[in-house]
Amino acid sequence: MHEKSKIWKNEGSNKILKKLDVKNVNSSKSVITFDYELSNTKSKLTTSYTIYGNGEIQIENNFTPGDKLPELPRFGALMRLPKRFEQISWLGRGPFENYEDRKTAAFVDVYKSTVTELYYPYISPQENGYRTDVRWLGIADNEGNGLFFGAYPVFGFSALHYTMEDLSQESRGGKHTIDLTKQEFTELMIDYKQRGVGGDDS
Repeated sequence: MHEKSKIWKNEGSNKILKKLDVKNVNSSKSVITFDYELSNTKSKLTTSYTIYGNGEIQIENNFTPGDKLPELPRFGALMRLPKRFEQISWLGRGPFENYEDRKTAAFVDVYKSTVTELYYPYISPQENGYRTDVRWLGIADNEGNGLFFGAYPVFGFSALHYTMEDLSQESRGGKHTIDLTKQEFTELMIDYKQRGVGGDDS
């Protein structure tokens, strides 16, 4: 993460729960709402989960940043799934990785791949494997058990067997691909937005 934005780095894990509200709307619908304060930036986040009896979960986030803060590098949700969630398909840009400032050659289509194949082994580990302008995403095990995500109008995602921390380093060259060890889980990021990586001319 860029030095000027580092105040955001751990804000997702530094949030303080201020209020929790549970409403059972009917026998097949419940709404759970969390109000948080992000301790370092004094920002506010409200997350609502509408849970339906058919297994569908609708998630809505409302975010209000604090005053005089640097640019937000990324806004989304992180989850860790069992490693067996390896099969992946999406309607969005592909087939190769793409970012907000590096995507014009990646065309929108339906793609299928694996979590292992989404990783690109750059000599110097760094952010990679991202897909943008996604309409829907499916991730499953070999038996077809899994999760389906959709959003309007579009979202971005990454799914890797490495964490963001695995791929981060204080200075370029301090870590190499051979230094990485695959995690025993799949780390999935679903993003409203992520900033570009400065690759618009590369």
